[in-house]
Amino acid sequence: METKDMDTPEQESNVVADAPPVTSSKTKKVILVGCGFCVLLFLVCAGIGLPMVAKLRRNVQEFSENVKAEDDARMQRLEEQYEMPEAEESGSIDDGNTSVNDDRETFAEFMAETSDLEGSSGDEQPDEAEQRTKPVTADPPVVELPSITNTIGMKLNKLPAGTFTMGSPETEEGHNYNEHQHKVTITKAFYMQTTEVTQGQWKAVMGTEPWKGKESVKEGANYPAVYVSWDDAVAYCKKLTEKEGKTYRLPTEAEWEYACRAGTETAWGFGDDEASLGDYAWHNKNASDIGERYAHQVGLKKPNAFGLYDMHGNVWEWCYDYFGEDYYKQSLEKDPTGATSGSFHVLRGGSWYFLTRDTRSAYRNRNDGGARNNPIIFGFRLVRELD
Repeated sequence: METKDMDTPEQESNVVADAPPVTSSKTKKVILVGCGFCVLLFLVCAGIGLPMVAKLRRNVQEFSENVKAEDDARMQRLEEQYEMPEAEESGSIDDGNTSVNDDRETFAEFMAETSDLEGSSGDEQPDEAEQRTKPVTADPPVVELPSITNTIGMKLNKLPAGTFTMGSPETEEGHNYNEHQHKVTITKAFYMQTTEVTQGQWKAVMGTEPWKGKESVKEGANYPAVYVSWDDAVAYCKKLTEKEGKTYRLPTEAEWEYACRAGTETAWGFGDDEASLGDYAWHNKNASDIGERYAHQVGLKKPNAFGLYDMHGNVWEWCYDYFGEDYYKQSLEKDPTGATSGSFHVLRGGSWYFLTRDTRSAYRNRNDGGARNNPIIFGFRLVRELD
């Protein structure tokens, strides 16, 4: 049998080593496909980069709109549950004479004189939920500001002029698209009431009790005045101005946020930690969600650095401005006063019924200034202009 010579391993290795490099057509195709894929990937990334950023912004705005829709739904549920009486029935604006003891010089004297009115419907006493809550000592630092106490025992702190950052950054949790961040300068000092207007202070000026006998209301001299519209609040300012010969008014939205922030740029006047919110505010988690469905007595929580109480939560506070969704994108830097017209007026601060995100310093809300819907969560505090 004829046997063919076989190459030894060494000979086979030499053949391979001496052969010129050969690139098959299949390998070339793989290389070309790979290069083409890289080019295509580059073009795709370049093409979708900007659209992706735009889409992200749209998603942020859509989230903010959903947040607003949720808040509107909560407002609607309140409106359906509680019906505000007509003006002539509630008598919230009364032009009759009001008897006031002008000899009361201090807030302490006023509170001592009216403390027996707590729970004004008969012998009603605060329940255990109220008794467990006592005034809380403020965390430092609280700025020692000049203050005045007017003839009805209303204390107001003098806030200095200054510049601050209004609105919130897009990175802030709960940020809403209408919280455009910008610099604002308040050019004149002003007095800001340290608490929300109380039932005792309302009755001393208006002589009425529009909240009397209504649902979800605790009655007493030191509870916030509720069941009042923006029109009612403006009427109150007018009557108090006439009585004292000093100019009282609602704060502008910019003044309100300046007072609320008290030099901070955080989500709340005390910082960014929501875990501390209960020390400063009545909101859904420590009020409505646990069965305390009412505005609580003023001044029981910690004040902010300007010595102002309940700037977060308890009741929504009316501001003087018309509400403009995009107003602060083109507003004046100095002393902005809001849109020149509109269907709604500004509300700030959140309430005992609403979510924690709504109590943030930058959060903006609005409602019809003349309508008396959602009355149990609306209140106000005053500004007094310097002489």
